[in-house]
Amino acid sequence: MDVVRTVFREDHEMLRETARSFFERQCVPRQAEWDKAGRTDRETWLKMGREGLLCVAMPAEYGGGGGDFGHAAVVMEEMHRAGVSGAGFSLHSDVIAPYVNRLGNEEQKRRWLPSICAGEKILAVAMTEPGGGSDRKAMRTTAMRDGDHYVLNGSKTFISNGQNCDLVMLACKTDTSAGAKGVSLIVVESDRAGFRRGRKLEKVGQEAADTSELFFDDVRVPMGNRLGDESMGFRYLMQELAQERLLIAIYAATVLERTLEQTLQYVKERKAFGQTVWEFQNSKFKLADAKAGAVATRTLVHHYIGEHLHRRLSVEEAAIAKLCHRDSVEAPGRHGATARRRWLHAGVPGRARLHRLPRRARGRRRQRGAARSDCQKAVTHSSPNMHGRSSTSHSSPARRAMPARSTIVGQGRLDGNDQVSLAKEWGQLRGLRRDRHAPDTGYYRKKDHQRGRPRDQVWRAPGAHRRRWPRYTAEPFRCAGRSRRFGVPALHS
Repeated sequence: MDVVRTVFREDHEMLRETARSFFERQCVPRQAEWDKAGRTDRETWLKMGREGLLCVAMPAEYGGGGGDFGHAAVVMEEMHRAGVSGAGFSLHSDVIAPYVNRLGNEEQKRRWLPSICAGEKILAVAMTEPGGGSDRKAMRTTAMRDGDHYVLNGSKTFISNGQNCDLVMLACKTDTSAGAKGVSLIVVESDRAGFRRGRKLEKVGQEAADTSELFFDDVRVPMGNRLGDESMGFRYLMQELAQERLLIAIYAATVLERTLEQTLQYVKERKAFGQTVWEFQNSKFKLADAKAGAVATRTLVHHYIGEHLHRRLSVEEAAIAKLCHRDSVEAPGRHGATARRRWLHAGVPGRARLHRLPRRARGRRRQRGAARSDCQKAVTHSSPNMHGRSSTSHSSPARRAMPARSTIVGQGRLDGNDQVSLAKEWGQLRGLRRDRHAPDTGYYRKKDHQRGRPRDQVWRAPGAHRRRWPRYTAEPFRCAGRSRRFGVPALHS
């Protein structure tokens, strides 16, 4: 891709070569086996730890790589460029382990981090509850004090690494009356009495991800397993959300680039009607659009990686980065769909490698909270714009009061035999009359006694800018031209 990667240093690129070699040798040949089994084998986790590809941003004194977020981004890029799917390596290393490193005390770090970095203990984070979705305030899992222990009760669902995990970072209520202010983070070992795993959940895509249900029935955990202060868990989760969403954007940019590279190679080899598919003009148009999207996505992601390396990435910027995942690589997005259409002759979609990308990418949209793109837009929209003013737009009162055309049509008001009645309704419903000073432009004003607005503010009839026939015509209604006398706007039926 034609983007200069100035954000990565020489040590980042050295790690890239190691990661690329490992994923191509050790993971790609096992992908089909993982998909069939529904989980990643433990041996691969241990190999990742021996190669130094787990927890590359953790301190070296606890067994980590001693790097920064740039190293973590390089490993994630190479994993997805190789086509590895479902393995929870990044969740383990770049999402959950940072909580332990940042919130844990010295005893907790030395107890857990060395085995985490070596791949001997696999991490999972349990936040989502049945029926709760992204609403962390509505958690029902509780942790009640009993001497120097917590007694845990509740259930979690859609937990990645759920079948393989050895340590679960559980978000639960230590104060049930405080709402979000009563959430705490407690590490639970999987061998404790009362902890059990539910069924592995079937998904559309990410077949190798062991997404599961987890149940906690009177699980006793020492208070020394709590991360950070009590009732501060919700705030801790919000502090790390920016990095977690940026990781999803990195995945998006990498998958889109890889999809485009494979498609370009294919269309230059595949022949149809005496020439390669690449030589068709439409193919070049569509793939040029896909490349523009890939370059734009990569440029945005690299900018935010640089910001995060300097600890300047805000929650709003991370939401923008994750939102670009929806716009550019939904399946993997419009551009991914363009690429897949060039592969349609390949036969059954499930057997072609490129056709698995849409199913994998859709799951990524629902990770790290705010699955709906509208929620991401709300986060992005919550802060003032570059001029210091709120960017919320307000439609005019007249426009908000306008009934939809479908309402009028649905009520049977468009009667071609009674244009006089239609003209009266049009004026009465909206309290508008034609602007005498601009009779041919389709502008209407409110009646004087209903105006309450400056005289020069007018409302334009819907669809006026799209009409190609004369302004006052009954052509859409197939009726007499009597409506010209009343200035009835020519609606599209």
